[in-house]
Amino acid sequence: ARGYVVEEGEIRHHPGEDLTYKFASGGMISTAEDLVRLGAVLLEGRLLRPETLEEMFRPALE
Repeated sequence: ARGYVVEEGEIRHHPGEDLTYKFASGGMISTAEDLVRLGAVLLEGRLLRPETLEEMFRPALE
């Protein structure tokens, strides 16, 4: 994924920012298309075992 900005009326490549200080894991930078593909394989059970997927959605604080 590449980011872009509009500067002085021109579209230019934006190298991005270091987001590791904002998010514990550094966050995720992706395209919308790739996020949809990730969601699909997760929901279809093609990427993780059911137990692993359940753990992902288990509340951290109970």
